[in-house]
This record gives sequence, C-alpha cells and structure tokens, in this order.
Amino acid sequence: KLCLTGAFACATMSLSTSPILAAAASNDLHTVRWLVERESVPVDCSADWLVPDSSGVNKSGEQRGLDAGRKQLERTRRTPLMVAASHGGLEVLSYLLRAGADPNARSEDAERCTAMHCAASGGSAMSAEAIRLLLLFGADRTAADAYGRLPVDVLPGGGGVINNTQAAQQILTYLQSQGINAAQ
Repeated sequence: KLCLTGAFACATMSLSTSPILAAAASNDLHTVRWLVERESVPVDCSADWLVPDSSGVNKSGEQRGLDAGRKQLERTRRTPLMVAASHGGLEVLSYLLRAGADPNARSEDAERCTAMHCAASGGSAMSAEAIRLLLLFGADRTAADAYGRLPVDVLPGGGGVINNTQAAQQILTYLQSQGINAAQ
C-alpha cells in the first residue's frame, strides 16, 4: 500500500518518483488538486526528478566530452511548478501559481534553475504559454542558473536539450513581443 499523505506524496518513492511530480508532468489537475487540498502536500515541495543530463553541455548548449550525442538522465530536485512548466501542463501550472507556488523558486540541485528555465528548455508546444503564465505571476526573466544561463539561453535548438525548433520559435516570438530578446 502506497501512502500518499502529506510529505510522503512529495518524497521520492524507491524506484519511482513523487506522485505530485508525476501528476504535474501529465497535467493531471485532479490528482494535483487532491494532493494539495486533501493531503496537504506543499505546492513548493521539492522532490527527485529525472531530466536529460546537462553536465556535458556548456553555456552555449554544445555537447562536450565522451558522451556527446548520447542521451543520459540525471536525478535532479524539482518542484511541481517546474515539472508542469517543463511539460507544458498549463492547467496544473495555472492552478499551482494561483495556489501560491513561487515562480522564482530554485531547484535544490547543482543547476539551481527556475520554472522559467524549465519552461524554456522543455520543448513543449505549450512552452510559450507556460512562459507567459509564469511572467504574469512574477517570474524573473533575468534569473541565471548556476551555469550563468538565462531562460532564453536554454531554448531548444539554442542551448536546450530537446531540439524542437517550432516550439523554440514560438517562445522567441512571444518573448520578442514582450521586449525580451536572446541577446539580453
């Protein structure tokens, strides 16, 4: 039997991931709401999450080292907001922001990224809308991660891990309409 109450729903289960992060990744608003409202899971809880390995990527996004071209995963610490932003889960993203999730919270790992970095690098078709939502709720577009990268530096095809040029173009177009360009 899996206990999903309180901090347990945020903690990493063996050979699994946090239930709230899994629900955020699949834009499962019903489960996220239930965990937050009924099981008292904090909206800003941080738990283990697997992401494409960025240790072999330099600031300009180029692969380096022996593993160049190989897809590997690394264990990171992410909040539900970061996971929803990365996957373009707009319903969950909106709910978490309205519930008080911090759009500028940092990941509890070596990367120290924000939800803006996650939305920009995720490569989702909904990334531009996720970025718009985050900005509306006060996300800092100039926050640099531990590697000195701004959210615009990690866009797909321009530093991001996933090469989805259509999503990257939508994000760039939106950011430019807001007076933000990649050179800033």
